[in-house]
Amino acid sequence: MPPLVSLVITTHNRAQFLETAIASIVHQTYPHFELLVWDDGSTDGSVELAQEYAAQDARVRVVAAAHQGRVAALRQAIAHTHGELLGWVDDDDWLAPTALAETVAYLEAQPTVGLVYTDYYDTDASGQNRRYGDRCHRPYSATQLLVEFMVFHFRLLRRSHYLQVGGLDSAIDFMEDYDLCLRLAEITSFGHIPKPLYYYRHHADNVSQKNRLRRSLATHRLLLQTLQRRGLAPTHTIELELPTQRFSLRRRRSPLTFALAALTALPLLGSWGGKTAIAQPVPAADGTGTVVTPNGNQFNIGGGTLSTDGQNLFHSFSQFGLTQGQIANFLANPQLQNILGRISGNSPSFIDGRLQISGGSPNLFLLNPAGIVFGANASLNVSAAFTATTATAIGFGCGAGGSCTGWFNATGPIAASPLTGTPNGFAFATSQPGAIVNAGNLAVTAGRSLTLLGGTVVNTGQLTAPDGQVILAGVPGETFVRLSQPGNVLSLEFQPLSPNAAIARPNSPAPTLSELLTGGNVTSATGLTVNPDGTVTLTSAKATIPTRPGTAIASGQINTAGTTGGTIAVLGDRVGVVDATITATGTTGGGSVFLGGDYQGQGTLPTANRTYVSSRSAIEASATQTGNGGKVIVWANQNTDFLGTIAARGGPVSGNGGFVEVSGKETLQFRGTVNTKATNGLDGTLLLDPTNITIVTGSGGADDIEISDGQILATDGGTASFTISEEALESLAGGTNITLQATNDIIIQGLVGNSLTFAAGTGTIAFQAGGAITMQVLSDAIVTQGRSIAFAANTINLGTIDTSAPTGFATTAGGNIALAATGNITTGDLIANGFGYFGTTTAGAIAATSQTGAIAVGTVQATGNPATQGGSVNGNTVLLQTNAPNGGDIRFTSIDTRGFSNVAVTGPLPLINGGNVAVLARGTVRGAGQIAASGVTIATGGVFGGSDGQVAIQHDGGPTNQPFTVANGPILPLSGNGLAGTINRRSEVIAGQTFDFPGSPFTSASGGTQITFINNTPTLAPIPPLPAIAPNTTVNTTLAALGLVTGDFNADNPLSIRVAAIAPGAVLKVNGVVAIPGTLIPPDAVLEYSPPPGFVGLLAAAFALTVDDRISTSPPQPVALNILPPRPTNPGEPGEPPTSFPNPCVLTSCQPVAPVFPNTVTVAEFQFENETPETRFTNDFVAYLGTEPVAPKTLDEQKDIAQTIERETGAKPAFVYISFVPASLRAGSNLTAQVNGAGAISNLEQDSDQLEIVVVTGKGDAIRRRIPEATRSAVMAVANAFQSEVSDPRKTRTVAYLAPAQQLHQWMIAPIQATLTERKIDNLVFLMTAGLRSLPMAALHDGNQFLVERYSVGLMPSLSLTDTRYQDIRDAQLLTLGISQSTQGQPPLPSVLTEVATIVNELWSGQSYLNSAVTLDTLKAARQARPYGIIHMATHADFLPGSLENSYIQLWEDKLRLDQIRELGWSKPQVQLLVLSACATALGDREAELGFGGLAVQSGVKSAVASLWSVDDVATAALITRFYKELKTAPIKAEALRQAQIALLKGQVYVQNSQIIGVEANGLPLPPDVTGAADKELVHPFFWSAFTMIGNPW
Repeated sequence: MPPLVSLVITTHNRAQFLETAIASIVHQTYPHFELLVWDDGSTDGSVELAQEYAAQDARVRVVAAAHQGRVAALRQAIAHTHGELLGWVDDDDWLAPTALAETVAYLEAQPTVGLVYTDYYDTDASGQNRRYGDRCHRPYSATQLLVEFMVFHFRLLRRSHYLQVGGLDSAIDFMEDYDLCLRLAEITSFGHIPKPLYYYRHHADNVSQKNRLRRSLATHRLLLQTLQRRGLAPTHTIELELPTQRFSLRRRRSPLTFALAALTALPLLGSWGGKTAIAQPVPAADGTGTVVTPNGNQFNIGGGTLSTDGQNLFHSFSQFGLTQGQIANFLANPQLQNILGRISGNSPSFIDGRLQISGGSPNLFLLNPAGIVFGANASLNVSAAFTATTATAIGFGCGAGGSCTGWFNATGPIAASPLTGTPNGFAFATSQPGAIVNAGNLAVTAGRSLTLLGGTVVNTGQLTAPDGQVILAGVPGETFVRLSQPGNVLSLEFQPLSPNAAIARPNSPAPTLSELLTGGNVTSATGLTVNPDGTVTLTSAKATIPTRPGTAIASGQINTAGTTGGTIAVLGDRVGVVDATITATGTTGGGSVFLGGDYQGQGTLPTANRTYVSSRSAIEASATQTGNGGKVIVWANQNTDFLGTIAARGGPVSGNGGFVEVSGKETLQFRGTVNTKATNGLDGTLLLDPTNITIVTGSGGADDIEISDGQILATDGGTASFTISEEALESLAGGTNITLQATNDIIIQGLVGNSLTFAAGTGTIAFQAGGAITMQVLSDAIVTQGRSIAFAANTINLGTIDTSAPTGFATTAGGNIALAATGNITTGDLIANGFGYFGTTTAGAIAATSQTGAIAVGTVQATGNPATQGGSVNGNTVLLQTNAPNGGDIRFTSIDTRGFSNVAVTGPLPLINGGNVAVLARGTVRGAGQIAASGVTIATGGVFGGSDGQVAIQHDGGPTNQPFTVANGPILPLSGNGLAGTINRRSEVIAGQTFDFPGSPFTSASGGTQITFINNTPTLAPIPPLPAIAPNTTVNTTLAALGLVTGDFNADNPLSIRVAAIAPGAVLKVNGVVAIPGTLIPPDAVLEYSPPPGFVGLLAAAFALTVDDRISTSPPQPVALNILPPRPTNPGEPGEPPTSFPNPCVLTSCQPVAPVFPNTVTVAEFQFENETPETRFTNDFVAYLGTEPVAPKTLDEQKDIAQTIERETGAKPAFVYISFVPASLRAGSNLTAQVNGAGAISNLEQDSDQLEIVVVTGKGDAIRRRIPEATRSAVMAVANAFQSEVSDPRKTRTVAYLAPAQQLHQWMIAPIQATLTERKIDNLVFLMTAGLRSLPMAALHDGNQFLVERYSVGLMPSLSLTDTRYQDIRDAQLLTLGISQSTQGQPPLPSVLTEVATIVNELWSGQSYLNSAVTLDTLKAARQARPYGIIHMATHADFLPGSLENSYIQLWEDKLRLDQIRELGWSKPQVQLLVLSACATALGDREAELGFGGLAVQSGVKSAVASLWSVDDVATAALITRFYKELKTAPIKAEALRQAQIALLKGQVYVQNSQIIGVEANGLPLPPDVTGAADKELVHPFFWSAFTMIGNPW
């Protein structure tokens, strides 16, 4: 008997969502359930709605109860159910139809499991915009459940276990399900179904979105109770970091540590690791030779070890500390450049005295991995730079990859010989680097640097470096820090520390910040308070700070003021500026301040994830006398909270204002003030760059309040949008350059007085969004009072834009209006009128340009304000332009660019000109109104003899090629093509005319008006030949079966197919009627073709067809037919294998080799001698690409890479080397030695060479397999045959590829299959020898399934050349460039439009450029403007034989050669993924293969996706769009490609009714010019196996 499932929904006033929740349960495929809907006092009709379901389904019951709260209602409802299994669904969420069936089946099959949970989708309030839930990526662990709630939705549990733990705790208001799961985890095991069977709706009233702080605190309490219940409370605690709402399980400190905190009579006497931190320098007995000589309160430090060049001196101490009044005096000489002192005794340093140098002016480095505290009395007396660090080693001669010529380790002997030059690297070889606290007054001399570099760095004192630099950097564990230019803060880089770095690693972890402070009893003197629960609070601000490594907190004072202002940087994963005064002012110019990163997160500076600036923090980088204001950057990759003040003013004598950026890549909360004014110069710039910007009505919004809880880096008050008030923008000075830049959207809510009115002035205004710029009330206006304004976005939807000059007693020009969008532009009126007060001026220019969409605007005016008094205004230009290949209509009411004057007609008069008008559409043009009922739609006349503006109109007539009319028939906003009124240029009027294509372009008598009807000739692609026939027989086919591929740039519809020619003597019938040239062929036509009687051979043009759009006709395309001679009567013995094979080089440049298919495979076992072909493959690519030689990865390094990837992604990779070795190579022999040693083989490549496979995995020994029968000649022949069959578009209805695909699988995969299965490998990374690198490995076949159905697959040139680090790219921005038109002789790719529009507008966030915009300059400028992590190029690319320069990526008017691509700088910052969706490769050619396989290396990107051969653009669009959809949820990139390929091969993605089905719910419509492509499946490997993941597949 199937178990009964009890499901519960509790609801309170959620009728708008409740029906969806109930319906999802009623329609479950598992029928044995009861549903109890428990209404908790609703008043919105929820009860009635539920009762309607109960009346129709006996399994549904409804209880209407008094309101008692969510948790109490749920507990009581469960008590009224009876099923063996329990589950509940929130009233605003819903279940997938199979949720019950799959969870019940799991529990039935696993009787020891008490609870099973599934994955879930996040949705928005409408139930759309689904994405994989964040918790789904967290693997279940009973221990990890203490700090992460991964057991989310949907959950099904056994009632017996529910009752055993006491059920839900009704005393808990929040997180009751988390508490229940914690208690269940103590008595039973959990199961997980990694499949999204639950839909979790996010909306404004969602309980989980409210009371975030209360939820966090409640969760903290229940976790502490869990520790108590499990007996862990005496030894462990749970730490809550409120800003991130993350929890950490930590071991408690010993009671001795707390006792020491109370012993105020023992200053600076602490304990760590059982050792005492004595308050004086104690030399280490390690042979360094350091000598400490006490002299009263001064300790003279001499001796030590010198570097071989005599410029670096090294000291070693077992302990190092100073009490108040004590001095540590380092003895130097004039030749010394650096003194480096290390503390190797595992004891923190508590320094409350002075550090000084006498006898010279070297830099001083203090290295203590256990931690450093500078007390309130600490100071410096050094004449050069000072660095304090808790690194475990300091490097010399460190390169970009993290390798150094020498290391000064914190422990162990000192090898001074390689330690020459200036230190430029710091290794933190521990997961928890030590902390640094400064409460003292540390100062260096002018122009020098002061650096604090530790795990957690906190400043509460003073740091001073006049005209120098101050660096506070919190460094995460296992990190290498490099200064590529010592002394230059902009060169600071964080990199993962190589596990093979030759450094000594600490034996025990460093103390945490709280342990460091309590250990030395210095908390009262540091401005920090350690709370009983171990948290640390800034005493003055009463703010709790995070203590995890990677945190940098700046409080107190940091000052680099001087002549030029100096540089200050506060860097780390988490950056907090709390009650701080940061000063980088200069008398001749302001300095620079970097908080959390550099401009827009670019450059080499490490970037913070969260940055916080408190309300009592002041940052200044102003020029105090002359010069420009400085630069201040506040940046975070995720969340920035800014409440403080920033000043970057220009000098009061002269100079411009500075530059300030306050940006949060995901969330920005801006509640502070910024001043970039200049008294005698131009005001500076403020850049705001969050994910979204919302401009709210009036003076306040939801995010305009102060954070009240005092939490540093807190996010509990925020939303996903930066919210700024209307009045805040209106109050900015008119000279301020304003830039509002959002990654996604800018939304302008309803406005007070129906307008957002900026102060008059000269400052520019810019709105930039990666998504949409939208005004919610389209009757509102944006008024700039003469200032220029620019909008750039994907789509623009605004009310009126008015940049007219203010009226008054001055002559003022109108401001310019610029609107640029990828998609549609819709606005109200566009008005840029000038104002003349007894003078002459000019109106503003107006330009609106859309790349792929349409334009719809109201009245357009670039003329004079009618209120002009005694003055004149020249009209200015108006440009409305769409560049879409089709559908780019332009709609407006009227356009007025006339010159305007109100001058009395006496004396000499000015010549007042009209402005030019250009309306350039790739669709129709509709001017549907008139200027002031004048009967004129476009007016451009001048005044007093001034010139009239010229008028240029371009259109394509729309899909039906409508002629253009001017005042000659009705023109409505949504129909027609033309102008309702006249064109009046004063000197001439165009009216009552119709302009058709034959008369295009029309030019008026004066030449001032031109109307151009553009039309592109339709295209017809080459037509595949008809099936071969015998002589004197007839071919019967249909038009659809010919597979015609037509195209029309203008999307004209319908397109007509006609007969162009018929071979002499042949007969072609269309639907039974004899055709002649010119005969129209209907879409459903049946064709019957009879060749000339008796003809034998190839009829190259049996007949020919054309396509036309009524206006123009394509060139004819012939249809070939092969008429075969009669078959021989004795074809050979039955069963004899074929004596010839298809030419594998029909479509490529390879040389055919006769294939051999042996019936058996013998696998030779060989002992693995610690050697892979890695070195050979690396050298192949280095030689071809011309890159710097690299050290080959050893076998151990290869295994480490595999283990790291498995740990970080969950994928289990195997590196599969496939190469050939001489048949004479003995088992256990070393190939390199045999080739290079005595008796070396003279010719490395011989037909008799045997296939060898080497497999390296993270766990287990590497294996080596030899297949003697698979000789080089045999394998290459089969490989060529396979490539030929699978890449031939004419064979997509055959399975001729299967024989070679199965043979290659038998040779290359079958010998290692058992090992792959045993080690649970799911990701194959192929490293192939020459000639095999262009094999579509995904299409290898084992007789039952393709290889890609079992493994994700990637192609790698060599591990040594590949950046194998994993990085999650799901939040990366996308730059897309596509060319759909024919350019430089390349065939068009019309489906690129669907591909680009779907990826950018629906699947991913980013920017797109099409056709003529796809240039090298565009590519460079876009990457400079934003560090796009993904670059998608939907254009032709060819990998050709010969040198690198032969291979290229097609741009609009140029080719990007492969040898030029590295110059684009895609490695800084690194592009994570490059997609080339229309590639072709010379299959089998070794040089072309090197270019293809080395694409990621040569371009500097981490990964690349490219195609081995040209796949038709419809199939390409289908696979690529599905790939991007899968990329949002797949754990690695190769898995996303695998899922997309499987979707095609299983028929889940296909083409039907001119749509791509299987990517989005409603299908993806194809452009009209590809509708000739017949409905088809894309299951053949031709369509999907060409696409290859190159480089890093993770």
